[in-house]
Amino acid sequence: MTPWILKKLKYLSEGSSQSHNMGQTALTAKYKKTFLNMQTGEICETTDLQGKIYRRDTALHSFFRKYSSAFSRREVSVFSAVVNQDKYPTITKFINTTTRKLKRKGIERFGYVWVRDVGDKYFKHFHVLIATIRIDEKDFNQLFNKKKNNHYEIQFLKSPKGMKKYLKDKNLYGSIRQRTYGKSRKFLLPKSNHIKYA
Repeated sequence: MTPWILKKLKYLSEGSSQSHNMGQTALTAKYKKTFLNMQTGEICETTDLQGKIYRRDTALHSFFRKYSSAFSRREVSVFSAVVNQDKYPTITKFINTTTRKLKRKGIERFGYVWVRDVGDKYFKHFHVLIATIRIDEKDFNQLFNKKKNNHYEIQFLKSPKGMKKYLKDKNLYGSIRQRTYGKSRKFLLPKSNHIKYA
């Protein structure tokens, strides 16, 4: 049985708890929770926003922990995409479209993680990382760079480490009932006898 109990719940900004900003501004904390450790008397305070950031960072950490070693062994490739939310209101549409394109070339997708963001070129957009069976950069360019796409930009990552810090430093965005981040149900790895895409 956990020794921590909720001692106090304090609502912070009334405006943030009633926000209907359509995901255009960063999320702010709605309330602060104060916990008491019944065994030690220690007090711990956290906000709902800190909890959401922790869960997002955990999803990102899980993705990189799963694929870092396999990437170093040249068993998987990782793609990074910036996806225009005006064209793809839900990230599922982009993931499904990209997965079908990969499957037509016999390329297996192993897992993905995404984060919602706001920026300049695509005002509201998603950052997506996709892990696949290892392919080389030439094959990637043939697959994705045949014609210019105005709805997303996708690149072949030569080192995915920098993307982890970049995405963890992001604010959280999302309107009411919009998820701020997400990931595939499973992060799979190539089978030991899997033949790599040539």
